[in-house]
Amino acid sequence: MFLLRYNSAGITRGGIWRKLGRQPVREDSSEADLFRLIIRDLSMGSITRQHRETDYNGQFLAKRKATPAPKGTVKPMKSAFDDEEQYELTSLGDEFIHYAMTDLPLKLEFNSDGQSNDPRS
Repeated sequence: MFLLRYNSAGITRGGIWRKLGRQPVREDSSEADLFRLIIRDLSMGSITRQHRETDYNGQFLAKRKATPAPKGTVKPMKSAFDDEEQYELTSLGDEFIHYAMTDLPLKLEFNSDGQSNDPRS
């Protein structure tokens, strides 16, 4: 999700998938299901959110309502790799990514003599 950090305008789920270097897959595949789960978990955990316009004071502006489809029209579900709705990091997400990518906790290494390289022990 560090991909979101360097794109201030937001990035779509399809854009994230392509930036990860992944090939197209079927919507009913396990890869698509796992990708949906990751995006949902990051959103529910307040790490990411869908991009929304704000006013000068940082208040979110209401989205314009879409015109309803004619009665009897079946609307397909949104793709796991949607290229319309953009996502962005929240302030919490930005701090989380900074911590995870630059302020990494001390690494514990395996030592064949059984001794820990952890300076805290």
